[in-house]
Amino acid sequence: PVVFLDVLPASPVRLEAMRLALGGARLRLPTAMEFTSLADLSLEWIRMEAGSVHLLARLLSSASCPRLQKLRMRKLCLDAFDEEMLLEADMLSELRIQDVKFLSLKLRTPSLKVFHLHQPWHQPLTVSAPRLEEHEMSFPQGSPLGWLNVDGDLPCVRSLKICMKSHRHRTRCDG
Repeated sequence: PVVFLDVLPASPVRLEAMRLALGGARLRLPTAMEFTSLADLSLEWIRMEAGSVHLLARLLSSASCPRLQKLRMRKLCLDAFDEEMLLEADMLSELRIQDVKFLSLKLRTPSLKVFHLHQPWHQPLTVSAPRLEEHEMSFPQGSPLGWLNVDGDLPCVRSLKICMKSHRHRTRCDG
């Protein structure tokens, strides 16, 4: 099944929070859509159509979601593993990504304070988040270690947690 985001039962202008969990169904993103009041967004268990990463980036950008502060992406699957994701969101303060596959991910998020990344599949990751205070990463077994690039300084980081799993020992990272 395919779900069309631009066919919503409520007006996207008034939405402040949205959780979109599709159980693995395909999501077709519109070329342009605005969520002027959306502050909290969760995208879960969604199959993205090939060639739609730039549409997702546009949807999550300050131009389409100017008030977006919290974003969670979990179990997003792409048909093509060859697209870069550039996320430019001025008001975004919290970002949690778990098991999402992009070729690479670039963050330009000047207000980002909390960034949790679990089971990353993309490489490299480029972060430009000068106000980042809390960063947590959990690498899958066999991940390359040199794929994190920091653009500028991170003078506000007060909590950094990195969990790396070995092929020899199974470990569990507890918060």
